[in-house]
Parts: sequence; C-alpha cells; structure tokens
Amino acid sequence: MKTKVFLIVLLFVISLGMMGNIFLIKNVNKQTEETTKEIKATIECINKSFQGDDICFEISVKEFDTKLYISPDVCTKINIDDIYSLQEKQEIFFRIENIWWEEFEESSFVKIVSLKTSEKNIFSLKDYNESISKDTNVAQIMGLIVAVIFFLIAICNLIRYKKRVS
Repeated sequence: MKTKVFLIVLLFVISLGMMGNIFLIKNVNKQTEETTKEIKATIECINKSFQGDDICFEISVKEFDTKLYISPDVCTKINIDDIYSLQEKQEIFFRIENIWWEEFEESSFVKIVSLKTSEKNIFSLKDYNESISKDTNVAQIMGLIVAVIFFLIAICNLIRYKKRVS
C-alpha cells in the first residue's frame, strides 16, 4: 500500500513539474534588449557544420575562447549568404541571453540571439524569436499533453486506491 501511495504522489509531482516546465519554455522565444547583452568582438574564423541535414555556424572571435553558435533554426530563417560574407578581422556585434553572461567566458560555446556588423543586420532579436517560436510551441503542446496524461493517471489511481481502502 505504501508503494501505491508513493506512485500516486510521484505521478502528481511529475505532472506538476511538467506543467511548471511549460511556463519556463513560454519565455524562451521572447528575447528582448532587456533580457540580452550586446557584445562587440572581432571575427577570427567562421566554421560551417551540420546537425543532421540542417546547417549551423560557429564563429570564433579574438576576444573570447567561447565560440558563438548560430542554431539551425535561425539559419533556416535568415539569408546565410550574409554569414558567408563576414570576413576575418571584421568587427561584429552579437547578443546573448543575460542568464549566460556570467558563464560566457568559461563556456566552450554560446548560442547567440542576434548578429550584426556596423554595415548590416544579419539577424535581429525578432528574427531569432520567430525562428524558435514554432519549436517552443510544439514543446509546450506536447509537454501539456504528457502532463495531463500523468495527472489523469494519478487521479484514476487515487480514486481506485480510495475505493480499496474504504
């Protein structure tokens, strides 16, 4: 019986945790100038790579050992020729989320949420937010479905348990 109670409580905790996670995901695609920090750097080199069939980029800069990562989601929404046109020793301005700033120099890479030069805006915060909104919407919907299923299973087991105990 103790095992049954433990499992019911565990199902409730999991469903509530998943619902909490949904609220955390909600703000991922809402980056603003207030939630990000702009940094100036000089390009050392740019590497193109792939995640499956999707292209992404890593930019090495002279000022930091941390590589700047441009995700496949962003690359599908922007003109990647603008990234190819970037030159070694060119000055760039990029933004990262404030929550990553303290660990920025200790990280091997960080996802950037905007990129520009003094002449051209390569991708903006708006572009970034739009590029990941589809993925976050899917994650929220799937997370909600799974949370509701766990919650319903917990309720059903709680009702059955109460009937057996009564």
